[in-house]
Amino acid sequence: MSDYRAPVKDMRFVMDELAGFKALSQMPAYEEATPDVADAILDEAARFTSEVLAPLNRVGDKQGCRMTDNGVTTPPGWKEAYKAFCEAGWNGIVLPAEFGGQGLPDTLGVAVKEMVCSANLSFSLGPLLTTGAVEALLTCASDTLKSIYLEKMITGEWTGTMNLTEPSAGSDLAAVRSRAEPVGDGTYRIFGQKIFITYGEHDMTDNIVHLVLARTPNAPEGVKGISLFVTPKFKVDREGNVGVPLMAGYRPSLELLRFGLAEDGLPHTGVLAAVCGTLPGESPTSRAEVQAMARAAQPSEEVGLEPYGAEPAVAFLGLPQLPTRELQRS
Repeated sequence: MSDYRAPVKDMRFVMDELAGFKALSQMPAYEEATPDVADAILDEAARFTSEVLAPLNRVGDKQGCRMTDNGVTTPPGWKEAYKAFCEAGWNGIVLPAEFGGQGLPDTLGVAVKEMVCSANLSFSLGPLLTTGAVEALLTCASDTLKSIYLEKMITGEWTGTMNLTEPSAGSDLAAVRSRAEPVGDGTYRIFGQKIFITYGEHDMTDNIVHLVLARTPNAPEGVKGISLFVTPKFKVDREGNVGVPLMAGYRPSLELLRFGLAEDGLPHTGVLAAVCGTLPGESPTSRAEVQAMARAAQPSEEVGLEPYGAEPAVAFLGLPQLPTRELQRS
């Protein structure tokens, strides 16, 4: 669908008449989120999604991602669209300003997210997963990890993923078998295999930050024994500089990531994968965060997909444009 038209009037009606958006601008944290600012943001988001993202659906469907000797390449136009998306600040619209975001209220951010999902769901999944990873780090990461990763992920310089599912462990996290062995300096070597990793490999950024569920030695069975690890594709020093590929055994495909063993069968070394939460026996913050991250985007995706069915059907039947509510402001 390349003729996407964002329902801006409907969104403003819901925001103002049902969600009480105007009251948010009276709060100190959101004093810049005035109705005029919201209008400007929604109008620009509507333009960007209809003119930049929606036309990429066709090329994405016809050409898709491809596996090359240099990794997975995205369809023509994807990298340019992602760069424009990040430069416009859409990636960090609701994320903290101290780490490079705009710090705007979720009420506004959800409307923008819906437009992105509606215009191009395939494209939207990359930023959605990154936002989820950022929120997990904001909740449970150490200050050191936050200083290394958050700004680059919020500004879109790096993307993020979640690594839960394994070939022998679908939705049953209790069956996760990936393991994390301590190196002795606070970092871990990760061994195992994860599948169905959305945006787990691409050519849009210099690095990809994987949040990986794995078990430490002597961890109890079941979900209580799972910890969360920050495992970037390329090694990152404490200043945030990207170095050599982190994992000698990092073998990506279109849907699979294997960690841990190089082609010669030797375990890799030098992994800068720091635990991002709690170890077994403490509060299961990290596990809960990565599960919440997996589900937080679903409402926006589902609502955003509605126009894919409704608008083409209305056009095919020759009916008038779907009605919208006129916003009445006092």
